Amino acid sequence: MLTNGCSLQAISINMTLVSRISALAVLSLLLLLSCVCSVSSAEIISSDEDYLLLINEQPPQQQRRRPNIIFIFQDDLGLGDLGCYGHPYAKTPNLDRLAKEGSKFHNFHVSGVTCNPSRTGFMTSRHPASFSNYPASFGFQGVPTVTELLKENGYATAHIGKWHIGPKSSEKNGTYGIDHVQVIGGRMDHPRGKDFKIYDSAVNYLKDHHKRYNNTKPLYMNVWGHAAHMDVKPASSLVQKFSNVKVNRGDFIGSFMQSKFDRRGDKTNSMMRKYLAETHAMDSLIGKLLDTLDDLGMTSNSIVVFSADQGPSSGAM
Repeated sequence: MLTNGCSLQAISINMTLVSRISALAVLSLLLLLSCVCSVSSAEIISSDEDYLLLINEQPPQQQRRRPNIIFIFQDDLGLGDLGCYGHPYAKTPNLDRLAKEGSKFHNFHVSGVTCNPSRTGFMTSRHPASFSNYPASFGFQGVPTVTELLKENGYATAHIGKWHIGPKSSEKNGTYGIDHVQVIGGRMDHPRGKDFKIYDSAVNYLKDHHKRYNNTKPLYMNVWGHAAHMDVKPASSLVQKFSNVKVNRGDFIGSFMQSKFDRRGDKTNSMMRKYLAETHAMDSLIGKLLDTLDDLGMTSNSIVVFSADQGPSSGAM
């Protein structure tokens, strides 16, 4: 997980929040509030079953603009698949810059090993096994979400890209407190990468939001891509950039990658080149999103978070 270097001490929020939520949600909400606001006091009152979180607002004269929050969430990306996390061949300059200028996490765990359980944890702070019915098919069943909490406190909310957090019928504006829901699939053979439609839509939404509110209304936006989920079949023009890559097994430490090389055999180099092309295209699209924040003058008051959902697929390189 990566975050940018937004100054957190210059941020506050005008609210008094009283919410009964689970213990895990309390911890997650406190973490969120440390990014979103500077509160004058906070107190947790616990009983056997509930936690009551009381947060007192700051005086009006101390209030400052609340930050925009952009949550970029990619699919099946491995821990070591970016340059900033040590991949010897990856070309990911935009995410590397985000890591250099912000915060890079080395010990981070998600709540499940497949798409929906991981996303359920991020959206609700709840372990997926705590739901009576599987959220991929039945949604979050009334459990509060981060988007609902932020919308209640003055945020515009958007979700662009992959969904997988409820049935098809939930893919609409208003679900989970999300003002703008735009579910978009990936295209494997496009010369700009699998997720080009997602990032184009996210850029356009940022521009529209800025034009409408001119930095007077904070934004929370999920940008959830499909790279590097199988199948990894990028356009040949992208793969060509890595045509000279030849895998040296000594560049990779640990049994996980070595076992993959054993299974791939003669296909190792070609599969590595395709995977590098996939992640490079993803990084380029993220760069366009970050450039848009700069162009709109939103960067200094925005928190950008990048993460993969639950780690690499065993079938990909």
